[in-house]
Amino acid sequence: MFRKIASFLNNRRYDINERLFSWPFDRIKIDRPIFFLGVQGGGLTLIARIFQRHPQIVFCRGNSSTWDNGENEMQVTIPDLPPELSLLTNPHKHPSYPTNLFRYWTYALDDNVANYKHDEKDITPELSARFQRCIKKIIRAYASDPGNCRFMDKSQLYTIEMPFVHEMIRECDPHFILVTRNPYAMCHRVAGKYYMNKRKNNLPFNYEKSIKLCAQHWRNSYSIALADKIHVPHFTMIRFEDFLAKPEETIRELCNFCGLSFEPDMMPAPSQKHSIFNSMTGRWYPLRSDANQSYLKELDSLAKITIKNECDELACLFGYSPEGP
Repeated sequence: MFRKIASFLNNRRYDINERLFSWPFDRIKIDRPIFFLGVQGGGLTLIARIFQRHPQIVFCRGNSSTWDNGENEMQVTIPDLPPELSLLTNPHKHPSYPTNLFRYWTYALDDNVANYKHDEKDITPELSARFQRCIKKIIRAYASDPGNCRFMDKSQLYTIEMPFVHEMIRECDPHFILVTRNPYAMCHRVAGKYYMNKRKNNLPFNYEKSIKLCAQHWRNSYSIALADKIHVPHFTMIRFEDFLAKPEETIRELCNFCGLSFEPDMMPAPSQKHSIFNSMTGRWYPLRSDANQSYLKELDSLAKITIKNECDELACLFGYSPEGP
């Protein structure tokens, strides 16, 4: 009950807060915003939480004092976001994929991606101004210091919209970080969690078809991002598995890429204080370098063949196989 009340009041800060008059939009600067890209379940949550502990970071519903708040995706959090950047208000719902509101693992499918991917030609001055206004509202409402902060977001939808996002805030010098994870450890798990879960979706697909579509979404998300990276000046990528193997080294490198100081307290450690918004159930400390192994052990031959047929070229490029990492 207390958490629900706190979340309601915290969410209202986006529109109504004590800075409405002291921080008009023309005073707020969007400085080198950071976008984590990838797919749902690909490790973004953990890495984003680490960055949310940085004293300069601000995200959709908080800052370092509420670092464990899971509302850190503009795509499903900000109601006045342009539909082209939203999974809440985008009107396109493919009749073959009657999934839940957030449409996870369906927006990058072969016959659906055109409804969600936008390019520079789709940008208007009004659209750009609206997007920047949303970011400035977040900064005004949630930054510890609106005059010295870095906005961060992990909307997976932007993985297929990187040049589109970049061009709307080009003058802000955005930075993009692509996080990959082994599709053999992900796709069959996601098929059960999203596609075949009747409480979340109403997708009429059998096991093989569900895995095939999940693998297709994985492939398209990363192949589009790799093709689009030439259009953005600040792009880097990491494997989630490499982060788990060398967490501090990886976070130091990412901080250096973003122009942020590395703060030792960013890293997961025992006895770190959680906020009332905590949603890190069992995924914070200790880090597990073998996080993929239980999923890889569950792979049957049908799943292996199906994922290989869809993802093999890209998986090999990233160094992934049914054996690991």
